[in-house]
Amino acid sequence: MSRHFRFLYILLGLVLLAACTTKQPAAKPEDRKAKQQTPPYVAMVVQFSPDSVLEIDSITVWKQPFTLADAMLFAQDSLHKLQSFSYTPFYPETEGKPIWFLDAVNGLKSANGKYWVGCVNGTGLDDGFNRKELTAGDYFSWEYTNKHEPSCPKPNAAYRSAADSLK
Repeated sequence: MSRHFRFLYILLGLVLLAACTTKQPAAKPEDRKAKQQTPPYVAMVVQFSPDSVLEIDSITVWKQPFTLADAMLFAQDSLHKLQSFSYTPFYPETEGKPIWFLDAVNGLKSANGKYWVGCVNGTGLDDGFNRKELTAGDYFSWEYTNKHEPSCPKPNAAYRSAADSLK
C-alpha cells in the first residue's frame, strides 16, 4: 500500500511541476497597449508676458479628486518651480463652498486692468480653480492679460503628443 501512495505522490509532484512550468502565451501588442496607463501627470503653462513663460510638465496627480488648486500647490510645495500664488475666495449665496479666483503668481498681481485667466485643455475656466478637477494627461494654463478671452497657451509639443496618444 505504501508503494501505491509513493507512486501517487510522485505523480502528483510531476503534475504540479508541469503546471508551474507551462509557458503562458505572449501578450499581443494591442493587449500591452491597452494595459498602459496614462502617465500620472498634468502640465502647467504660466504666461507672465509674451516673452516670459513658465512650463511645468511633471505635476503628479496624487489623489482623487485632483483639482487645479491641488496642482498649483504641488508645483509650489513639492516641485519648488512655482514661487507663490494667491487667490480671492468668493462665497456664493446658494453654496457653502467658496470659488477661488487667482490674484497673483510669483508676485505678479492682478492690477491696472490686467488679471489672471485660466484654461484647461485649451478651454477657458468657467468656475473657480479650486473646483476644476483634473485627470492624468490634462494641461492647464494661466495667462496674465487684459483680454476677456484667454489665448490658452499650451505645454510643449512632446507632452501634448504623449498625453493625447493615451487618452
